Amino acid sequence: MSTTPTINIPATIDHGMTTPASQPRHTRGATHGAKGLWVRARFWMVTIGLGLVFAVALITLGAWWLARSAPSWWTTVHALTPQSDSVGRELENAVVNQLHAQRATPEVWSVAVSEHDANDWLATRLVKWLQNRDDSIDWATTVERAVVTFNNGSIVLGVSIRTQRDEPGQVFTIGVIPSLDAEGRLWLRASELSIGKLPLPLELITQDQNSFLRSLLPDALNKNAGPVLSALAGTEPIANEAILTLADKRRVKLTALSVRDGSLELSCTTAPAR
Repeated sequence: MSTTPTINIPATIDHGMTTPASQPRHTRGATHGAKGLWVRARFWMVTIGLGLVFAVALITLGAWWLARSAPSWWTTVHALTPQSDSVGRELENAVVNQLHAQRATPEVWSVAVSEHDANDWLATRLVKWLQNRDDSIDWATTVERAVVTFNNGSIVLGVSIRTQRDEPGQVFTIGVIPSLDAEGRLWLRASELSIGKLPLPLELITQDQNSFLRSLLPDALNKNAGPVLSALAGTEPIANEAILTLADKRRVKLTALSVRDGSLELSCTTAPAR
């Protein structure tokens, strides 16, 4: 009796390669497709993430550079001359003489200050004036320089402030619109704000008076910052009565002011002592 040999035939033959019956061919292709899709998605997610980080870094560096750079008008608006000190002294003496002059009441008198003369005074007399008013602060170390411009209706003041004695100052620029209301109150509402060349939203003054701006100021200036920031925000006048009382008890009242291109004009009356 002959024995018939048994031959095992693979389930599928494809050019000599055997595909297990438990993993169909189309399933294996779908698995490789899903892996490829995930690899591509991960590549794009990493690329986009790195791009965002790079963009944020550029914006941060750009903002830092703008903040540390002096605005263009800072160095061009006014240049000191050998006569600046004498001009500053003459302006200060002229204003003092006008304030203390004997006048027939209620005489109205006026004084005009040019932008050029004001900058000479700021450069040569401001620190001494501040030191005489408040000697608890080392103003010579704190205030590096101050520059002002008189535009049509607004005063723009730039001040370079040091937070450390041996470090260069940081330039702050504030624009204000001065006005007198019907009750004689003096207002100084902010119209612009910047650090270096970096413009800042006015909401930093009107909505956040106790954190960001104060963190940029030296501690010595923070104690008096509250009323000033309230005035700049327009919520409080800088003075409820624009009146200066002289040593002899006479009172000089500001009755009108105007800011023209290049000059500040003030009108006043002098009242006798009470």
